[in-house]
Amino acid sequence: MKLTGFEVLITLTLKDDKLKLSQCPGEVTISGDLITFLQLARKEVDADGLFFQRKLLIEGDTELGLGVRNLLDGLDWSIEESKLGLLCCRLADFRQGLIRRKSAFN
Repeated sequence: MKLTGFEVLITLTLKDDKLKLSQCPGEVTISGDLITFLQLARKEVDADGLFFQRKLLIEGDTELGLGVRNLLDGLDWSIEESKLGLLCCRLADFRQGLIRRKSAFN
């Protein structure tokens, strides 16, 4: 997963039936901005729609990318319950606050 705007690259692997961070290069990269990934994680938007709108991009093994997307979409979890998810939510809120302040000065 590549978080554009922050240029953060996170590689996940499936080990012992759990998604874990990996140091190895990935076979597929799904790129998008923080807000898009959060909307996807919160199931506020449809992944297919994001791909067609080019808000999410798949590079590399497309079939694997679609499989990962389907796997993540089928998980029963809450982004706010994970430490990484909570951090991402706070970063998004901070970013939105900066955008609002910037537009107030223009």
